[in-house]
Amino acid sequence: MGAPTPCRFLLILLFGLLIATIACADKEAVSVESTQVPSPGGLTLTIGDISDEPAKKIERFQPLAEYLAAGLRTSGYSRGHVKIASSITEMIQLISSGQVDIYMDSLYPAVTVAEAADGDLELIRGKGGRYSYSGLIIVQDSSEIRDIRDLGESIIAAEEEYSTTGFAIQTSQLINAGFQIEPVESPDQSVDDGKIGIWFSRDEENALFALTGGTVDAAFFSDQDFDDLPPEIAANLRVISTSAELPRQLVFMSSRLSDGVRLRVARMLVDLSGTEEGRELLQFIKADGFAILSDRQREIVRELAADLPNLVNIGAPR
Repeated sequence: MGAPTPCRFLLILLFGLLIATIACADKEAVSVESTQVPSPGGLTLTIGDISDEPAKKIERFQPLAEYLAAGLRTSGYSRGHVKIASSITEMIQLISSGQVDIYMDSLYPAVTVAEAADGDLELIRGKGGRYSYSGLIIVQDSSEIRDIRDLGESIIAAEEEYSTTGFAIQTSQLINAGFQIEPVESPDQSVDDGKIGIWFSRDEENALFALTGGTVDAAFFSDQDFDDLPPEIAANLRVISTSAELPRQLVFMSSRLSDGVRLRVARMLVDLSGTEEGRELLQFIKADGFAILSDRQREIVRELAADLPNLVNIGAPR
C-alpha cells in the first residue's frame, strides 16, 4: 500500500499506545523466532505472527515457511523461518526492518499493518470452515432498540481494541452513520446526547453476559460466534445490524519481496488445497485454504483503512 507517510507513522505511534494497554505493563516486547541458523549462501523467507505463545506458533508455521522457501529455490531462497511478535506495533517494526516477509491475521490488524508498513494484502485465508464472516450488533429481544438509529446514548459491549468483528467493523459502521463514539471505562457510565459509549469487555463471553444481564444496551458479535450460541440463549437475542461479508483472514506480503516472488508465493498458497502435502500443511496451520481477494473485498479493506485513525483514537488509553 505504498511507503510509510508521516500520517502512517502517527498511526504507528497511536497504535503503540493502544497495544500498551493490552499487554502487561511490565512485560518487555521481544520477538521470538525459530532457532535454525540461516544458510549462509541463500535467502531466507520469513513468516511472521503475533502471539503470546511463540513456541506454539513457530512449530505450527515452520513447515509452511520451509515449503514456500523450497518452491523459491530458483529465486535464491534456501530456507524458511518464523518470527513471532508480541504486538501489532512490533510486527510493523519487523516488517519495516526487513525481518518479516509474510504476515497473516484477521481484517483489522492486517489492515493496520498494511497501512503502516510497506507491502500489500494479497490473499484471503479461510479459517474455521469459512472464507468470510460478518459483524453483528445484537440486543435483547425485549429491547426497544429496533435498528442502529435507536442506539444514541447507548452503551455497547465490545470485545478488545484490535478485534475485527468485536469492535472495528461495527464501530466503523456507527461512525459512518453519523454517531460520535466515546470509550467508557464502565458499562454503568453514561454518555452525552447523540453519543454511543463503547465498553471493552475483553471477550465475547463477557460481552454476552453484560448484554443478557441488562448491564449494556447492545453488544458486538461475529455471525460465527452468534451461530454457535445455544438455542435457548439465541432465542432471547435479536440482530439489529449485519455488516458486509468480510474476509476471514488476510495475507500481507512485504514489498521487499520481488513481484515475481510474491506471485509465486500466492500461487503456492492457493494451490495447497490441491495436493495431499498441501492439505496436510493447511491442517497443520489450521487453515481451510487460500484465495485471491475479490474487488468487493478490496473495497472493504479500503473503507476500513479510511477509518483507522478514528478507530485507533477510540481504542487508545484514557
